[in-house]
Amino acid sequence: MKKIVFALVAVVAVALPGQASAARLKGVVVGKQKANRVLVVAARDGAAWSVHTSSPARVGSVVTVSARRLTNGTYAASSVRVSGRTTHARVQGVVIRRSAGAMFLAAGRSVLAIRSRSRSLSSALDSSPEPGTVASVGVAIGPSGSLTEMSMTSHGHSGQIVVLATVTAVTPPTATTAGSITLSVNGQPLVIPLPAGSTVPPGVVVGATVMVAIRFTPTGPVSGAPSHDDTDDTDDTDDTDDTDDTDDTDD
Repeated sequence: MKKIVFALVAVVAVALPGQASAARLKGVVVGKQKANRVLVVAARDGAAWSVHTSSPARVGSVVTVSARRLTNGTYAASSVRVSGRTTHARVQGVVIRRSAGAMFLAAGRSVLAIRSRSRSLSSALDSSPEPGTVASVGVAIGPSGSLTEMSMTSHGHSGQIVVLATVTAVTPPTATTAGSITLSVNGQPLVIPLPAGSTVPPGVVVGATVMVAIRFTPTGPVSGAPSHDDTDDTDDTDDTDDTDDTDDTDD
């Protein structure tokens, strides 16, 4: 099987609200970045969006979001309305990494940690999709908001993705040694290598929110580093009502 490795390249991630467009999004909350005040919302067909909001909507909530699309591909919400809850959803994304117990899936400019179903180690590894695989994943949503993979269909391969995440550790590379950046994904660490000779921008420090482009190559990492994210998510009024348990979401 061809070996796929990761490489980071710089991304300009400045939000320009004046150039944003209005949108109405409806789906299920499948992820939540508390530190960044971001909800990841997946539509019925699995299309996902990262929404900047202070809404307390929980993972599993069925929501309708009025928002404006920012130039970095994320959304700033003006309102979030919760109409019910569900225990199942579908998410389309790109596999970043997979082990026997979990998968990191890039979806809608965010990264989701999805647990694998209980099965043997050899079976899990034999069926693991390569990094860069475009996949549609059916998930079960647990009471605590955890996601468990129930089904997966592959739809080809992507050469590069861009994600928004919080930095929890940085090991700067030198001219001769590689470094790494560790991102927090639902409380789980995702370590991505930084090639020797690359430069980490001053704003990329522990606790910072960054936009990271991850490129999948068959030959090895290339130079590059993530960029600091200047997203303005202050345009946010919250009319959340999280009391209706109606499920209008298909898996």
